Amino acid sequence: MESDWKKRMGGDSEYNAKRAIAKDAYNAGCIIYSTGSGKWYTPEEFMNTESEKVSIHRGKDDGRKFTIMTIKAGVQKKLEALKYAEADLQNFMGRMLAYSEIVPTRNKK
Repeated sequence: MESDWKKRMGGDSEYNAKRAIAKDAYNAGCIIYSTGSGKWYTPEEFMNTESEKVSIHRGKDDGRKFTIMTIKAGVQKKLEALKYAEADLQNFMGRMLAYSEIVPTRNKK
């Protein structure tokens, strides 16, 4: 398999760019957030996933698609998203309840 050989020998620039991101996260004891997919990864998961690609263009990796964060910051970000989702659900439920009260009941045949 040529691609495995390239990875081992360092000849795959996409693999090397992805590895650099994972290595930085690992060395810092952090996790990786993909702004494109909205998914969170440990460095090992990031390297093993086929769905996350680091594109290389003229020798520069597309690192801004990935954010390295502390675990604590990642948990806080997930909690903020959960609070927003809960507030959105409460708003939706309130609107639907109010609407259901003003809609005339229909006779079901």
